[in-house]
Amino acid sequence: MFQQQQLLAQQWLMSQQQQAAAAAPAAAMNKKQRELYVGNLTVGLVTPLMLKELFNGALAPLVPDSATNPPCINVGLDSTMKFAFVEFRTEELATMGLHLDKVELCGRNINVGRPRGYIDPNTPGYVAGASDLPGPAGMMAGGMVGGMAGMAGMAGAAVNPALMAAANPLLATLTSAAPASTCVYLGNLIKCNELVEASEREEVAEEVKEECSKRGEVLSICIPEPPPDSVAKEESGRVYVKFREQAGAIAAQRALNGRTFGGNKVVASFIPENDYDMADAGAWLDPPPAPAPAEGVIKMRGLPFTAGKQDIVLFFQGFGLEEQGVNIVYGRDGRPSGECYCVFEGEGADIRGALTKHRQTMGTRYVELFPSSKQEMDQARATGVMMM
Repeated sequence: MFQQQQLLAQQWLMSQQQQAAAAAPAAAMNKKQRELYVGNLTVGLVTPLMLKELFNGALAPLVPDSATNPPCINVGLDSTMKFAFVEFRTEELATMGLHLDKVELCGRNINVGRPRGYIDPNTPGYVAGASDLPGPAGMMAGGMVGGMAGMAGMAGAAVNPALMAAANPLLATLTSAAPASTCVYLGNLIKCNELVEASEREEVAEEVKEECSKRGEVLSICIPEPPPDSVAKEESGRVYVKFREQAGAIAAQRALNGRTFGGNKVVASFIPENDYDMADAGAWLDPPPAPAPAEGVIKMRGLPFTAGKQDIVLFFQGFGLEEQGVNIVYGRDGRPSGECYCVFEGEGADIRGALTKHRQTMGTRYVELFPSSKQEMDQARATGVMMM
């Protein structure tokens, strides 16, 4: 089923690229349509090659021949090293690249959005290949409009997000299964019997606000008083966070879901604002559905040659990697190459959290992590390398 969906996605992209080729003279003028702004970079750590491999790794399954025609064709890193412009082969690939908004890279959540001068294809009078609009470089279209917000304007365009997400599981895991909103529910954070007194709830609210404010501006925290039967059953308390902007809620949901606080593994889910308002009025609501497991494949590079499967499982401790999911790459000479493909599967899988380990050390070496896929693993095996 997955291979069939992937084939459909590739056929769709090929048809779009053929249409683009027919308008080659105009294509040279539509660079802004194929470009994304990437900001909030960690100065001194993020390189053009790192950004290119990040986007190529995530989008490779959408391209029939990613080895010779990679999705990303150029990265222009500003002299301040705080932001970059990433150019893609087609407008459609640039649109899919928006899904990497708020992904953590070298310890910071990157901002991915449209550049100043981008024209929404739904704009009346839009013609593909139209010249760029004037505007200073280094700014996203509409100011600081993030990638997820940028997707809102794509309704009615040729892109089929469901098909694209099916063709690349990683893109599907970068966002929660529930629709994003400005409100996040934090489950399994604390037991009801620790929230009986108003002073206890206020103390927890302050701690939650301090942590969540690292991701975005928090408007309010809501912790309803638990009913007596929930206290007696030692159920999980209800903690709700309302952000000023959706981008902050998205960053918080990705950062907090699956994290452990006080020995409890937190479940972070988006909720409608109406649910937040009801909880704020004192209602005791059923917990929302937990996000689906964040499954996928990560390619590791720069491993110590002595690293074994148990070392790699320990490196990703807490993110659901099992030993059978570790595929260490060996060269034709039978020696470790320093690379490995890690398959995260099952209920405890958290590829989003695992990617935050990028550029952390194993032994004395900095290990680089890149989004990958099972298809890339198969392609690597086809070249003659061994995986064990």
